[in-house]
Amino acid sequence: MSDAILGGTRAASLIERAATLLPGLGLLFAVGYAGKLTEQRITTWGKSYHVVLPNIEYVLWAILYGLAIWAFLLTFAGVGLSADLRKIQALGWRPLAVAAGGMAGIAVLTFALVWTADWSGWL
Repeated sequence: MSDAILGGTRAASLIERAATLLPGLGLLFAVGYAGKLTEQRITTWGKSYHVVLPNIEYVLWAILYGLAIWAFLLTFAGVGLSADLRKIQALGWRPLAVAAGGMAGIAVLTFALVWTADWSGWL
């Protein structure tokens, strides 16, 4: 078929696909805005009662980061439960070597960053 005929279909498909992102983006905005409002209210409360509080934004981000890690781990657990080992074995050793190398590289980089931060006194 020609692109002129499919052009309208592709545009409609793109708009539909973009519309499916809106609920997630709205939720992300709502969580971020709620976190910012919470931070401001806690800071105001601390100032009014002369209580020294840590920057709560970092605490909220740490909680969100922890939840993201759990979601990531649960996702991979679900993928692992549905993985067909015969299909993975049919791919050969190269994808496994690339994945292992990537994980080892990330581990070495993380260790180097933590060691450097500890050595420099940041931790």
